[in-house]
Amino acid sequence: MKKIICDEYVYSLIRNEHSFLKSFHIKLFKSASNEETIRIHKIEKADLIVSCFDTPEMSAEKLCNVIRDNKDLCNVAIIIICPEDTWDEMRISQCRANAFVRAPVQLPILMSKSQQLLHVAKREFFMVPFGAQVEKEIDAKPFLCFSINISASGMLFYTDKIMKQGDILFCAFILPNQSHISTKAEIVRTAGKAKEHEAHLYGMKYIDLSHESRLAIEKFIEGRAQQ
Repeated sequence: MKKIICDEYVYSLIRNEHSFLKSFHIKLFKSASNEETIRIHKIEKADLIVSCFDTPEMSAEKLCNVIRDNKDLCNVAIIIICPEDTWDEMRISQCRANAFVRAPVQLPILMSKSQQLLHVAKREFFMVPFGAQVEKEIDAKPFLCFSINISASGMLFYTDKIMKQGDILFCAFILPNQSHISTKAEIVRTAGKAKEHEAHLYGMKYIDLSHESRLAIEKFIEGRAQQ
């Protein structure tokens, strides 16, 4: 089991998300400050720490120095969340973290960096191109999407297409195990534009997924979790 210590801001972001961070292979610890993060880490020996640049008691630089200079604590990956008004290239260059993410946080970006640093099997990570079409749209044409992660109830994906919450899609994709999936889905979340790929992020929920397709997705996810 992997252990992650995250501050209250990150915890609030992932609390209602279907992501690998809520896998039964990962245990989350919520911290109210960088000082509390160190206290938890001394006891739990975390694999990943996600913390903000500054808290009232301790800066990110001090947090990293305390951890990196202690042979019993140093074996941990650290991600620092930096609000735009505290993004300072000089400070960042002197901070001994593994990665930095700008706030407000794009959750897919944070998940990707976390997965890379943890070296864990991406239980729900599933990046593949697929086609979709908006129902009841005048002159509707198929458009290209790219999945980010998948569950038996929905998918997080990005596309150049501009949509709104409540739009209904027809979509089809092929799982790595060669299962063909086609279903209607509803856009239940819009997450703006991510700088990494300059596309719009969306969350969709399946509407009429067949029992066979649901089983195929569950089997795929279970197989990835066991890798």
